[in-house]
Amino acid sequence: MLAKFKEGKVELASELTTNKVNAGTSQTSTYTFVSDNGPVLSFDSYNPILHYYSEASPFSPDGLGGDYEFIMESVTAEKIVMRGKKFGNTIVMRPLGEEKDFVAYVNEVKELKNIFSKLMRFDIQTAGGTTGGAINLDQSKWYNTESPDEVTYYAVSDEGIDLQFSVTLDGKEYDSFIFNKDTKTFQARGNSAITIKSVRLEYADIPGSYKLTYISNRGSKSEIVTIAAKEEGKSYTLTSETFIRPIQLDYENGNLIFKPQNLGRTPDGSSGNLWLTVGYEMNLLGYISQTYQNTPEHIMGGLWMQGTREKPSLTVMSQYTKPGIFGASPMKFLGLHKIVGSTKTFYDNKDGVNFLYNIKLVKQ
Repeated sequence: MLAKFKEGKVELASELTTNKVNAGTSQTSTYTFVSDNGPVLSFDSYNPILHYYSEASPFSPDGLGGDYEFIMESVTAEKIVMRGKKFGNTIVMRPLGEEKDFVAYVNEVKELKNIFSKLMRFDIQTAGGTTGGAINLDQSKWYNTESPDEVTYYAVSDEGIDLQFSVTLDGKEYDSFIFNKDTKTFQARGNSAITIKSVRLEYADIPGSYKLTYISNRGSKSEIVTIAAKEEGKSYTLTSETFIRPIQLDYENGNLIFKPQNLGRTPDGSSGNLWLTVGYEMNLLGYISQTYQNTPEHIMGGLWMQGTREKPSLTVMSQYTKPGIFGASPMKFLGLHKIVGSTKTFYDNKDGVNFLYNIKLVKQ
């Protein structure tokens, strides 16, 4: 969110569209600053952007768990840290370097989010050229590739990213990083010796043997599959028992991409074609018999999460081709469908597998 305080009034805008207020469009309300268990900032009149998160409903008496009264915990020139009075949410306010039009600012944030959605893996270089390990930037989460459960959340600014909590690099703490769009690198604010550089898998890094693991309608399974070059710089062929027929994987921005595709006539000789389809839904088991996607807007991305360039580990995530929108495990699947006219049903392979999710590929 963006806020401009002046003479008892606050202008608020958000990077999200909420309560039918478009992203970047500001709404004005009032605020007060009072003493109550410490200094408290209170947004004391209704603002459709901020109060969207605290509005109660018959189905959600606490709304979305948002606060509108905040106790000041620390104040410096760099940031103000506040704690929600009701739900205890930690809120960090950082001053804008200069006054900006809110819509223009939000557009800059969206541009960077679009770039970051294609650059998940980064190597850290510290003073003296020493290697500081590798991190992933994934759906507003910053984490070490070898410790994916130790998550620090970040927000995208017009300059780069701001972490909710600081991280220690080369013996010092940092919580703000400036992004260079030309070099695809971050530098720690206040210390240009800390460089975080985007690294990706090149086309030639990917072919080889992989261990494919997944959860399916027949439980957890794994097998060794082969990924071979197809069209140079653009695509590969994946051969496995799970998919019955070889399928095409595309190479885009250093990632493997599963797209819906026609695999030809069904193996049993019956009428109709066999399709690899991509699905996304809240309740996988409840909808699996009738929900699927064959649209080009919906793909699955094999994103380099761990390992080295020689032996990468790729985690497959649901992704729309619209910038920066990812699904979250396990709300995605690949399915095998037999399609005859307008009739679409699941088709089993020899092990009875007809859909799979939580998919990983680890190079052998």
